[in-house]
Amino acid sequence: MFKYFLAIFICLNSKIILLLYSLLEDACREKKIQDLLLICDSLHSMEGSIVQLPEIVSLKKKYKAYLYLDEAHSIGAVGATGRGVVEYFGMNPDDVDVLMGTFTKSFGAAGGYIAGKKGLVDFLRTHSHSAVYATSMCPPVAEQIIRAMKCLMGLDGTTQGKVRQLGKNTRYFRRRLHEMGFIIYGNDDSPVVPLLLYMPGKIGKNIGVVVVGFPATPITESRARFCVSAAHTREMLDTVSTDVLLKLTSDAKGVGRSCVSVTLNLSISFLHLFF
Repeated sequence: MFKYFLAIFICLNSKIILLLYSLLEDACREKKIQDLLLICDSLHSMEGSIVQLPEIVSLKKKYKAYLYLDEAHSIGAVGATGRGVVEYFGMNPDDVDVLMGTFTKSFGAAGGYIAGKKGLVDFLRTHSHSAVYATSMCPPVAEQIIRAMKCLMGLDGTTQGKVRQLGKNTRYFRRRLHEMGFIIYGNDDSPVVPLLLYMPGKIGKNIGVVVVGFPATPITESRARFCVSAAHTREMLDTVSTDVLLKLTSDAKGVGRSCVSVTLNLSISFLHLFF
C-alpha cells in the first residue's frame, strides 16, 4: 500500500521524539520518502513507559504520515474503560491509521487483531499470509475473546470494575515499591512494573515474576518485570514487595540492611562504571 515507507520504532521518551523530528526533517528536505509510516509501541513491555501519543499524532499530521500503533500491552489495561492509550489520552481513534493488538494478554485467549478503515482491512484479508493460509479461529477461543470484551465493556454486570481495580492495584504497587526505595521504571499508570535488580539472582524464590538480564537489557540494568492484575489483592502485593525487600537487602549471612543503603550502594557502583 505504501510506495515508500520509513518505519520508526518509538522508544517513548523525549530524546527519541527530538531525534525523530530531526530524522523526519532530513528525510523530507532531501525528498528521500514519498509515503511515511510511523510505527510505535503503546506501552513498552520492558520499560513500562506509555507512548507520548499526542506528540506522535502531531508529527503524523505535520508530515502527512500514516500511524501504526501496537496496543499489545495497553489494550484492556490502560484507559478508563481499557480501550488503550488512545482513550488514556482522550484522543480520536481516527488519528491512528492502524490499531494492532493481541488477544493473548488482557483477553486470555489466542490470536490478535488489526483495526482500521475498511479499505485497509479488506486489503489485509486478501493479501496477508496469516489471513489467506491460516485456519479459522476455533469457537472456544472466539467465545473467550467475546466474553473478555463484554467484561471490559461492563456488559457482564461488573460495571467495568476490573479495569478500575487494575488501575488501583498498579498505582498502589508502584507507590509501595517507590516508598521502599526501589528504582522502578515506567509511567505511574502502567501495569508493567520493571524493578531494577542489578543482580538477577537476588530475587525471592516464591515469587512468580519474569527476570530479564543481559543481553536483553544493558548489563547494568537487569530487572524483574512485574505484571499487575486486577485479581491481585493488597495482601498479595504487600507480600511480594516485602519478600523482594528482604531478599534484596540481606547479605550472605542473612543480616538485613536498609533498602535505601543498598539502593545507594548499587547506584554508586553503577556510576563508577562510567566516571
